[in-house]
Amino acid sequence: MDSFLADIDEPLIISRMVSDSVIKGMVNAIEEQAAERIAQKELEVVELKKILDRFRVGSDETKTLLSLVHHCEPHEAAMHQFSDSDVEHDRCIMYVDSLQIAVHEHLSLLEKEIKKIRGSSSIRRISSGSDLVGLSGILQENMPEKWIFVDKAFEDLKDTLDTFCRRMEGMDQLSKASLSEWQQEQEFRSEIERMVISNGIWGLQQEFEQKLWDLYDSKSRNCFNQYNEISSLRQELDSIFKSLSVSEAGYLISYGSLENTEEWCHNKRADHFHVKLSTDHLPPSTMEENGKWEESKINKPENLDSASLKHMSKEELVTYITKMKRNHESQVQEKTEENFRLRRELLNLKERGSSFPLKKDKEFELLKKKIPDVISKLNEILVGNEKVHQFSENIESISSLKDRLDFLHSENHQLKDTLSDKKKEFKKIYEVIFKEASDSAQASSGLGIEEADLESVMMQGQLDINHVIFKETLVNANEALKLEAAEKEKLNYEMLMLKSLVEENERLIQGAADYLVEEKRKTELASRELNSLRAEIVQQHNVIAENCKELDVTKGNLVATLKEIELYKGKMHELHQNLEQRMNKLRETDEERSVLHALTEKQQEELNLIEAKERESRKQMESTINLIHKLLTMITGFEARVNKDISRNCLRLENMRSEFRWINNKANMLKTMGLVYKQRLETRSSDLAKAEVEVDLLGDEVDTLLSLLEKIYIALDHYSPILQHYPGIIEILELVRRELTGDSRRHV
Repeated sequence: MDSFLADIDEPLIISRMVSDSVIKGMVNAIEEQAAERIAQKELEVVELKKILDRFRVGSDETKTLLSLVHHCEPHEAAMHQFSDSDVEHDRCIMYVDSLQIAVHEHLSLLEKEIKKIRGSSSIRRISSGSDLVGLSGILQENMPEKWIFVDKAFEDLKDTLDTFCRRMEGMDQLSKASLSEWQQEQEFRSEIERMVISNGIWGLQQEFEQKLWDLYDSKSRNCFNQYNEISSLRQELDSIFKSLSVSEAGYLISYGSLENTEEWCHNKRADHFHVKLSTDHLPPSTMEENGKWEESKINKPENLDSASLKHMSKEELVTYITKMKRNHESQVQEKTEENFRLRRELLNLKERGSSFPLKKDKEFELLKKKIPDVISKLNEILVGNEKVHQFSENIESISSLKDRLDFLHSENHQLKDTLSDKKKEFKKIYEVIFKEASDSAQASSGLGIEEADLESVMMQGQLDINHVIFKETLVNANEALKLEAAEKEKLNYEMLMLKSLVEENERLIQGAADYLVEEKRKTELASRELNSLRAEIVQQHNVIAENCKELDVTKGNLVATLKEIELYKGKMHELHQNLEQRMNKLRETDEERSVLHALTEKQQEELNLIEAKERESRKQMESTINLIHKLLTMITGFEARVNKDISRNCLRLENMRSEFRWINNKANMLKTMGLVYKQRLETRSSDLAKAEVEVDLLGDEVDTLLSLLEKIYIALDHYSPILQHYPGIIEILELVRRELTGDSRRHV
């Protein structure tokens, strides 16, 4: 019996030892495999969390960059925005590079750890190979396949990260190229605008300088017209004097001597007038050198110099000009009234010459006393003309005349109206005086015939005395009238030049308005093109925003998958706890088996129960192994989904790359169009320069012809007293004068 029990005990002991070793090997293998998988997945989850955090930060930075690009205006602080966008762009590039380096470092560390774990597991398997039989052999055969799957997943992850980094670098290069091209386009557009504005300002400046020179010429020529008017007035007074002298022909004994004196006075007056005209065309320096500048008649103003005029404001200059004009008009009006009064006195003297000799003598004495006053007033007129001439010389340095052109234009019209009215009144008065003089001459001649015998002796002495007095008064009056005629000629010339200046200003303003309308049309076309480009840029920003939204969606999906991984991790932790519980149970069973081993002889029937329990534990272990396989399949499915999402994102990035390429082509086309526009602008500017040169040449030819015609007219006008006996020549001179004034107006 004992031998039988001993024989039974030995195989039971062997079977128990074998079962214990098998269970220990299975548990150790399962624990190692589960620990390796859990550690690997934990590392992968940690790396994915880090990558997601970095992508989240990068997406926030890209959103800020896109918002800056979307909301920036192209015309406000372009260089500052370029610098900010470049800084943000470089920051994103540096962040992507650092992220790529960190990912590669973590992957290399992970690969090293996997190799270490693989080496340790292989060593452990070799060391425990003698103890593992049965199910442990099956697990050893399945382990290399799982490691191959892990290596493939690891390589796929590295490939996806490398492709993602390459795509990001491609997108970075495309965005950098598009930004540089847009910056070049903006710089080119700003350069074109600057050229157009500078050309417009230069044209306006040239026009304003031309207006100032025209105003200066008009001021210098107005004096000549005023002197012409005063000379015409003097000629009219001479004709009145001749008519009066002819009416007294029957009462004058020394008629021939008086006629000779009158011719002498007329020749002297004509010579003085021509000398005055010649001195008007000379500058003041030459007049002072030749000694022909009369200091007694022309006194330069003390307060009117260039410094004082430059320091005056616009309102002060306007008031000063109006004051000078009013004084000049009042002086001219006083002189005309004085001339008319003198004419009336001469006519009264002529009418009362036969009956009131004593009154004639008194009136001649009064006239002789008033002639110096008339001369002094004419000197004042000349001084006023000199002030106007000095003002016209100093007006070149004043830039405020452009704002007062409208005022001068209106005042010019008023002066024209007043001059036309004065001329009409003067013609009417001249006709009335001429009729009265002819009637009085006839009446006086009739009375003289009847009373010639009674008063011939008395009138002879009185007429001799009156002849001498009247001759002196006429000489002084002629000099005064010459000065007044010169002053009037200057005034008329100034009025004509002001009129021509105003017309030229109107033409220049119209041309400037047309030019501004054309420039406005060009700017509107450019603004339309810019608006279209802005719309395209907005569309591109919308596409980028949509892509960002899709990236956010994928990010949310990744977060959801991370949550699922955490859930799976919790389940794995629960399974690990279950395994620990089972291990505890196995330890308890070992203790029970040790107790049973001590009681084997007494409790042999319990062996069947123990075997049944072992079968149940094996079934449970198989169920746990099946559960682990299911978990592995779920993890592989999750990895496949992640790879699918990454591939879809790569396709979207490819589409974005093609869109950016199309935008680059469009920018190149716009750049070529800008070069074409620039060439057209240069050709047009060269054509305009050639046209300006041709116009300047034609203007020089016209100036030379006009100067030649003016010299001919001056030469013929010098001999006008001789040519008065030839009516045809006088009419031709008048036509030449009219043509000359008309050509000068058109030229101005």
